[in-house]
Amino acid sequence: MPAMIGASRVRRRRGAALIYIAVAMTVLIGFMSLGVDVGHVQMVKSQLQIAAEAAARAGARKLSQGSSAAEVRGRLRRGRQ
Repeated sequence: MPAMIGASRVRRRRGAALIYIAVAMTVLIGFMSLGVDVGHVQMVKSQLQIAAEAAARAGARKLSQGSSAAEVRGRLRRGRQ
């Protein structure tokens, strides 16, 4: 009978360890996905900054070529270069 009691305790401990591992894995996967999301946000932010700088350069180039500000704005509204 005492051997049965010891085996029962071992099973309960194994069960508790599995629960701890499952919770720890869930938390770990959550932090990993958060890291991926933050990285993606930073990448998109960088791409948007590059696009904004390119648009500003293109507008400045048009203005330096003699186009008026109104012409540049009109082209932007129509989606032309």
